[in-house]
Formats: sequence, structure tokens, C-alpha cells
Amino acid sequence: MKPALATFVLALAALAACCADERGSARSGSASSAADAPVTIAGTLLDAASGEPVANVTVRGPRSSTSRSDERGRFELRGLAVGDEGDVNAEASDGRKASLRVRPLRGGTLEVVLNLVRPPREE
Repeated sequence: MKPALATFVLALAALAACCADERGSARSGSASSAADAPVTIAGTLLDAASGEPVANVTVRGPRSSTSRSDERGRFELRGLAVGDEGDVNAEASDGRKASLRVRPLRGGTLEVVLNLVRPPREE
């Protein structure tokens, strides 16, 4: 699968998951229970050039949460709260990086895709 198509498919899946969470939380109860809901940022790290998953990369998020990607490029940042916001950053040992700004979080799981790119060479 081409990298652009793979990224599009993953983004579409993430959107579907978010919509499902929204419908479920609207049915499930009061606003106070939503504020107490655990929040997780889950995602996949992909190499931007090849579209392949990248393992063993440290991912850092809001509230100093950290995780490491597995062999499928998957990671989870836990210990977050409703309303948290900030950056999700990943940096591979070979210098490839990815960053994503997250808006105030809602209860449940936010699914993201980070594409690792090599920084431009300095001359």
C-alpha cells in the first residue's frame, strides 16, 4: 500500500473511532462522569518515506506521559485527564522525528498517527 493511502486509511479509521466514542459518551451519562473518564492517546508511528511502522521509539505527551512503540509501531500514552492539551512528540534513535499538537482532550481514547521524518540537513 502506498504511504499516502496508508496514512489516509489510518486517519479515516481514527475518525470513525472518534465518532463512535462521541456517540457512546453522549448516551452514557452526565457531564461529571465524562470529566472523570480516563483519557488515553493511542497511536501508530510510521516512517513518512516508506509508510512502514517504526518500533522502539519513545513517545512523549502531556503530563510527562511516555510510551515506547511496539513492533507494529503502536503506542499508548496513559494517565491523562479530560482537558489536558499539549504536544505529542516522537524521536527515533536515527534522528527521525514527529510532532502533533493535541487540543483539550475528552474522555476515552484519542487515536493518532505520527509520521516520522528526517530533519533537513544543515549545510
